[in-house]
Amino acid sequence: MPELVGTDINGKAFRLSDLRGKIVVLLFAQSTSDNYADTYAPMRQLLAKYRQFPVRVVGIMSNDGPASIKAAVKRGDINWTVIPQPFNGPLQLDWGIEGYPTVYIIDADGILQAPAHMSYYGEGGYETREVEDKTLICCSGK
Repeated sequence: MPELVGTDINGKAFRLSDLRGKIVVLLFAQSTSDNYADTYAPMRQLLAKYRQFPVRVVGIMSNDGPASIKAAVKRGDINWTVIPQPFNGPLQLDWGIEGYPTVYIIDADGILQAPAHMSYYGEGGYETREVEDKTLICCSGK
């Protein structure tokens, strides 16, 4: 499993390697753009859909400060681990992130899968079929 170390929105140390044995949906997103709030509902739905599996979402959220993320957590929009980062922060640079959202799936064996694409459809929000398909494949052990 590739390592990713940071501090979550609550100030707790986070290590991606602590999630070994789980299927990790690693979401690189921007928390300050209105349309990126549209990524929250699909991620909550994904967690609900695969709740019988050890699936965890970890959001690496670019922002101009933690207030917008904390507000989204308080509202219940975000119900997963969030690692706040400045724009073009070290985690985005380490992972070669060039645009948002970028999603990686890491299977239970710690193997990084190819990035999954999330297309934005304006009023329709984000299409997450590719993210769901890759997560399902990891959940099924294939």
